[in-house]
Amino acid sequence: MKTLINNSHARVTNLVASIFFLTLVLWHIALITIVLFSLTTSIKDIDWSKTWENWENATSTFEHIATVAALIVGGLFAYYKFFKGRVFVPRLETGLLVKSICKGGTSYLIASLELKNVGLSRVDIHQKGTALGISSYEGPQPPVKTAQNVPWKKLKSFSVFERHKWIEAGETIKDELMVAIPNCEKLAFRLEFRLIGSRTELTSNTKRFAWRVVRIIEQGPEIREPNTPALSNPCQKEK
Repeated sequence: MKTLINNSHARVTNLVASIFFLTLVLWHIALITIVLFSLTTSIKDIDWSKTWENWENATSTFEHIATVAALIVGGLFAYYKFFKGRVFVPRLETGLLVKSICKGGTSYLIASLELKNVGLSRVDIHQKGTALGISSYEGPQPPVKTAQNVPWKKLKSFSVFERHKWIEAGETIKDELMVAIPNCEKLAFRLEFRLIGSRTELTSNTKRFAWRVVRIIEQGPEIREPNTPALSNPCQKEK
């Protein structure tokens, strides 16, 4: 329901903005037409015996023209700065903290996500494409002899910020996620947080933006029950 309301509000805003700018342009055109008509009329009725008075009238007319031109230039500059420039470009700061622990032969990842809107416009959050992806690496088999990229194995992606449809300017929102992964034999985990957001411009279509942050952490230690002897390998069960 909120999405439908937002789309309707965006269409109304676009219509109002278009009418406003069209009215402003027509008003400036009308002013220029009136000034030019006055100038033409005054030239026909010039009494050359009153040169100084005629010069003052001409100067006043040119001042009016300059004022109208300045208004047009100022309006175009404001339009470019606020609607076509980068004043209202979405600016989000993303945060991702991850903790890994192992207990009972199961790995647990605790992820804390944070979004802070440091821009001047509201940013809509799109669930399609917004997610926390988790990959793992179990170690080289056999051991490597040269430096190479690690082949991550993608495990699963999880939805985040599902309760938030947008984030206002100056607002900070948070979300937390705990994921259980079978066994404790992973060497490291790679978490990628990706956010898809957009803002609706007054005179154009909706623009979408993407933010991405990646964290890599090692397998956490095993949490043992009290009075449980330590194992040579904390991620292996006692036989």
